[in-house]
Amino acid sequence: MGISTAEAKKYKFTITQPVKNSVLVSNLPLFAGTAIPGRQIALNIDTIRRKKGILNTDQNGIWKYTPAKILSPGIHQFTVSTQDINNKIVTLTNIFEILKSGTQVLGDSTPSSTLAPTPTRYVVPTTIPSTKPTITPIIYLTSTPKIAPTKHPDLNSYWKLRRLQIV
Repeated sequence: MGISTAEAKKYKFTITQPVKNSVLVSNLPLFAGTAIPGRQIALNIDTIRRKKGILNTDQNGIWKYTPAKILSPGIHQFTVSTQDINNKIVTLTNIFEILKSGTQVLGDSTPSSTLAPTPTRYVVPTTIPSTKPTITPIIYLTSTPKIAPTKHPDLNSYWKLRRLQIV
């Protein structure tokens, strides 16, 4: 597949998946990226066993690869190579980690398992202890009592009697 040099300059050689230093839960990851359409891509996955492959980019310059055998948990490095518009070999390297089975909890729990407060319609009175006692006077209103007028003795006659007793 031949494209012009001017058109080839529009395409950039990249690795889009897995993202550099990413942590993956799948042991069959997708390797993907972009390059000049119609070019071959050499892929090398460095693990206990080396896995190699030759791929071709499609008409949009996209390349994809998924290994046929599972990759072991741990840190992996992979390298992809292709030729640029000047037919020079260009190499990209990426590192990623595959988690061991059972350790793949990466995100938040589902919204159904979170607790949400429920509004209360009733106000519950609370008492606040005080160090000072408070006295609330209670005043009862009653009718005013009627006092009957009393007769006061005449003081002059009192003193007169008193003087008579003293003499």
